Amino acid sequence: MKNALLSNRKTYIISFCISIFFLSSTILNAQETPMKVEIVTKKAEVNGKTEFRLNGLDLLSTATLNVNFERIVNHSEAFGIGMLISLGDGSISEYVFSIDPYYRFYFLNRKDYGASGFFVEAFSSIGLFNDNYISYDNVDSGTTFQTSLGIAVGKKWINESGFTFEVFCGFGRFLISSSNIGAHARGGMSIGKRF
Repeated sequence: MKNALLSNRKTYIISFCISIFFLSSTILNAQETPMKVEIVTKKAEVNGKTEFRLNGLDLLSTATLNVNFERIVNHSEAFGIGMLISLGDGSISEYVFSIDPYYRFYFLNRKDYGASGFFVEAFSSIGLFNDNYISYDNVDSGTTFQTSLGIAVGKKWINESGFTFEVFCGFGRFLISSSNIGAHARGGMSIGKRF
């Protein structure tokens, strides 16, 4: 009986030692080959260098259609051209029609999106100006051809889908002298899409 108990005890001890051996070798093998974890980050990149925008503030406040085309040069520069057409009778808009070329410098932007953030813009306006809008005595009537140079500041936001929103404000000085007209404002809130 004593030999049987001793034999069972030896079997248990041998089984226990073999189990510990296999368990420890498994743990050691797991530590020798570390688990590789790959972190995949999606780079927020908007493809495309061309952007079209509609100035919603002009459309709602003065019944003026103001569309813009912008070409992205790099993450901090762009140039473009805008076209403004008055849709009303001309009594609430400065311009009847104008072409507005501009050049922008973007600052403090994220390079992955490019051409977004705070910007400074040098612009020119060439077009027909409504004399009735600025003349307080209404002696002058009709339209006058004008051209101007100016500067504006603003900020542009862009999302991963390429939709943009910007706000901007600036002033320009007319180059053709007139007793009634000296300067004009440029501004708005635009919504667009980059392609």
